[in-house]
This record gives sequence, structure tokens and C-alpha cells, in this order.
Amino acid sequence: MENQALFEKVLQTFDNNDSDGLIALVTDDFEWQMLGDQTIKGKDQLEKLFADTGNTEMVGCTKEMKILEGNKAACNGIVTMKNGNGDEFEMYYCDLFEFENGRLKKIVTYNLKKE
Repeated sequence: MENQALFEKVLQTFDNNDSDGLIALVTDDFEWQMLGDQTIKGKDQLEKLFADTGNTEMVGCTKEMKILEGNKAACNGIVTMKNGNGDEFEMYYCDLFEFENGRLKKIVTYNLKKE
């Protein structure tokens, strides 16, 4: 898959809370660094992350800026999440992506809770 199409597909999986769709797009050695929180390595850990956070979902997301240059991309904005209790909260985010051979190889996420 060409990087522009892959970038849009990755963003769409997040917008749709489509964890299976995202898992299908990653490389076997995928890594997701959630700075200040945790690092996910490989598909198995990614599947476990989604299973463990199954009651939390994204209910809204802005995309202030999207940038794609070669095999690297970035997107930032505000994300609205809802936890298992129905409580909503907002965070500023910036996601950095790296693609390899038509797959998502790496995400680096910066989040800051919006007060």
C-alpha cells in the first residue's frame, strides 16, 4: 500500500475504534511508544493492549495538522475518549508514524490531558 493511502487508513482505524483493522496494518516488529506511559512491541502486545482497554473508546477527534514526508507522517489535534463508566475526557495529542514496505512500523504518541 502506498504511504498516503496507508496513512489515511491508519487514521481511519483510530477514528472507527477498529483495533483489528489497525493490527492488520502493522509490521511483525511493530512498536508503539506512548511517551511517559508504556511501549508496545509486536502484534501480540498490541492485541493485549486493545483487549485490556476494550471499555475505553474514542468518541471524537480533531486533526489540526497532517504531514506526510516519504515514509514518515504526523498528525495532531484533540481526542475525546469515553471510559467504561461513561465518563468523557479530552487530550491533546500528536502521533508520529513510520511506515515500511506498505505497513505501519512505528508510532510515537505524545498526550497531554486537556484541563
